[in-house]
Amino acid sequence: MVNFERFNKITWYPGHMLKAQRQLKEKLKLIDLAVEVVDARAPELSRNDQLMDIFQHKATITLVTKTDLISKDLLKSWQDYYKKENRHVFFINSSQKKAVTPFLSFLEYSFKEERKRRGATTPMIRPPRVAIVGVPNVGKSTLINLLVAGKRTQTGPRPGVTRSQQWVKLKNGMELLDTPGVMVPSINNPEKGLQLTLLGMIKDKIAGEEALAEYIHYMWVHNSDDPLMKRYELKEFPKNYLELLEAIAKRYKLFKGGAEPDLRQAATSLIQDLRQGKLGKIGLQSPEMLVDEEH
Repeated sequence: MVNFERFNKITWYPGHMLKAQRQLKEKLKLIDLAVEVVDARAPELSRNDQLMDIFQHKATITLVTKTDLISKDLLKSWQDYYKKENRHVFFINSSQKKAVTPFLSFLEYSFKEERKRRGATTPMIRPPRVAIVGVPNVGKSTLINLLVAGKRTQTGPRPGVTRSQQWVKLKNGMELLDTPGVMVPSINNPEKGLQLTLLGMIKDKIAGEEALAEYIHYMWVHNSDDPLMKRYELKEFPKNYLELLEAIAKRYKLFKGGAEPDLRQAATSLIQDLRQGKLGKIGLQSPEMLVDEEH
């Protein structure tokens, strides 16, 4: 059993995030609709409630990305959950180009419904404006690159690639404000901090690669170990994370000083394999977990 309390609480809130949050408030009057992007592997955990408080008087959509990285059963559970919650939610596999067409239609429909709700009857003299927001590395820039009509935005596997706000024109004529990912200022629950880091939303060095590897080992102790066993050609499941890292180092020939296993490089390989889906379809959160937390 991992004692999560021995890990430090994670804080990652660089200056550009504070600036982005302030700029969102300044541009609020220009925005008609807000799209909150979350990760299907942990939809509620990857939300920033403080960020969404800015849009409490605006129409909002929750866009669940990376649905290809979780099982069909877990996806169905989340769909059923949000339907019961009566939330405005759209699920998308953002790695498929064709997936954005129905989302564009959903945006148009949502905007028209919001105008009806407000009683608007006069034609708009400008294109509808949408803000896309979320924590780092949930897939905002990748999604926008499929949605835009012109120049594309920079993407990358590291959190914090987008550092400034920019307006882009969508294929349906809407204007979209791309914003930097903004994390909550402090995560008091150490386990949730590790989970967010595993999903690539916080820089690895803050928690430490070996701490993340220890958490991955813990995950498989309490779940099926088959994907991990097959990936690294293990004959038996390692007793602890250090044994796991040594096995990975030998498997990938990661050594330092000749014969000593490079545990940090092994941990990095393990983390990347998990993020890229090479250890199977993994969900770090389910609707059932939310119910358990409430009780």
